[in-house]
Order: sequence, then structure tokens, then C-alpha cells
Amino acid sequence: MKTWLLGLAAAGLVLTNLGAADDKVPSVDEIMKAVNKKKGGLHSDVADLLKAGSVDWTTVQDKTKKYSAMADFLGKNDPPQGDKKSWEKLTKAYAAEAKALYDAAGKKDKSGCSSAMSKLQKSCMGCHKVHRPS
Repeated sequence: MKTWLLGLAAAGLVLTNLGAADDKVPSVDEIMKAVNKKKGGLHSDVADLLKAGSVDWTTVQDKTKKYSAMADFLGKNDPPQGDKKSWEKLTKAYAAEAKALYDAAGKKDKSGCSSAMSKLQKSCMGCHKVHRPS
């Protein structure tokens, strides 16, 4: 339980300090946990918020800003496995789609957010097949 709470606190610290100039680039593992955790991960949180009858755009905008920043950090890491050029191409596309999600949230465009979320979800396995260690 302590380890889980410490990990959650560390992820929160990474996410709250994204604007600082001396930020340490989070590891691929830290990014994946912050974005993709089943409960409390940015992707699932945003998806749940968008399903609400009345969308809390302030929270969606905050979470998509963090999502976009984490996606951008991903490409600043070396690939855990596989070719660096492939990693650069895939992480750049992922970051661009996360930015599109953030931009759609800024416009309170539910359809645009949903489209970006779908594209982000579909991009996972393509990258994992090539770059995720066994």
C-alpha cells in the first residue's frame, strides 16, 4: 500500500511541475503509468469525463494539458527497444495527437476530443509491438 501511495504521489509531483525549467524527463514507465493506469490514469479519466452528460471542461482541459505534456516527454526518452528512428516517428505522432486532444478540449469540442482519444487509443499497439520490451 505504501509503495502504491508513494508512486501515486510521485506521479502527481511530475504532473504538477510540468512547467518548471529544471524538470526531469519522466521515464517511459512513469509516463505509461500516469497516462494509462486503469483507474486514475489520464486517458481513462478524460474518457470518463467526456462520457458525462455535462462535461466539466475545466477538469478536461487540465487533464489533457498534462496528457499532452506526458506524450511530449515520451519522445525525449530513448526507445526501450527497437530502432530510434521508428521511436521518434511514433512518439512524434502520439504527441501530436495528444496536442490535438488538448486543443479540442480548449475549444470545448467534445467530438474533437473523442476523435483524438480514439486515435490515441489505436496508436498504442503499433508502438508496443516494436518498442515495448518483452
